[in-house]
Amino acid sequence: MNSKIQDIFSAIINNQVYILIAISFLITYILVPLIIIISKKLKLGDKGGGRKIHKKIIPSLGGIAIIISFIVTLLIWAPNFRFTSDVKNNVFFFGGGSVLILLILGVRDDIIPMRSYVKLFGQILTAFIVVVFGKLYFTSLGGFFGIYEIEPIIAQILCIIIIIAVVNAYNLIDGIDGLASTLAIVSALFFGIWFLLGNNIVMFTISFSLIGALLGFLIFNKAPAKIFMGDTGSMFIGFILSVLAIRFIDYNNNIYGEYIHLFNAPLIAMTAMLVPLADVCRVFADRIIAGKSPFFPDKTHIHHLLLKIGFSHNQVVSLLAFVSITFIFVSIMLNSFFSAWTFLIITLLYIVFSIIVKYLIKGKIKKIRNTKN
Repeated sequence: MNSKIQDIFSAIINNQVYILIAISFLITYILVPLIIIISKKLKLGDKGGGRKIHKKIIPSLGGIAIIISFIVTLLIWAPNFRFTSDVKNNVFFFGGGSVLILLILGVRDDIIPMRSYVKLFGQILTAFIVVVFGKLYFTSLGGFFGIYEIEPIIAQILCIIIIIAVVNAYNLIDGIDGLASTLAIVSALFFGIWFLLGNNIVMFTISFSLIGALLGFLIFNKAPAKIFMGDTGSMFIGFILSVLAIRFIDYNNNIYGEYIHLFNAPLIAMTAMLVPLADVCRVFADRIIAGKSPFFPDKTHIHHLLLKIGFSHNQVVSLLAFVSITFIFVSIMLNSFFSAWTFLIITLLYIVFSIIVKYLIKGKIKKIRNTKN
């Protein structure tokens, strides 16, 4: 364990990752106050009340700062890129085109809300571009659940679905101050360190550029938030993390025998983003069981439930970040186990966590009723 930690620190120092994070952080830190001022002057923001946690209008174009910081940092770092498969296959370039589409889509929705099917079409388009033209897909699951090689067309469809699912998961988890940013930092940190150890310069640059941008944004987004990332930001971080996850699975298949090779890469990639993904699956399932549309808006997301128990915004964010880190650690520790058993253990652990939260809520409601009586 100590040798692996030393490897991480050595890789960070040798690749000057701290400078990469600092550049991205500073750009976001400078841009966010400017966006807040402009948004207030133009009266652009997210109105409070209803299902919203906040009660007043708060600027919601913070995602613009995150994206600009991310892109500028990548351009600054680009001279360090070698002619890797990520550049050769145009993942980097077509990914940029997809980000541009998401930026336009997100800003439009943050200023004037659009219909959900229009956003979904835009998400499908961005996923299609980066998967088909950028060749961002894996053709093997590395033996996960006994599955090895898969047909390219099936792989492309699967990866498009993954991107859309992750984009919407982070879009929906962005319900309280600082939550989406913090969870994304945890996920990007895992992918970033792994790509760093694997010497994939393009992907670790993407990972740590995102981390720096989100850290700079989080200063203004932590409770009480001065600005929100909006759909622009949440869809963007979901898209980038889905790209990292897909590339992680694909790259892992090509480094068999090295000490960073993971046997359950697809499961570990999913676990790195478990809280948003599991939450949206649980919420959709609950709504369908209740006879409602899975897209019916309510306050049943995990962060809403924890707030009902009495946790503050910062406590909810800290708890869910801890849960995310714990699940990543557990999945890595169970890496050598048979994939079905590992998947079952991870699933059961999350179910237990959800049951505990619901039990605490019922206890809270019962206590309130007893107090009134």
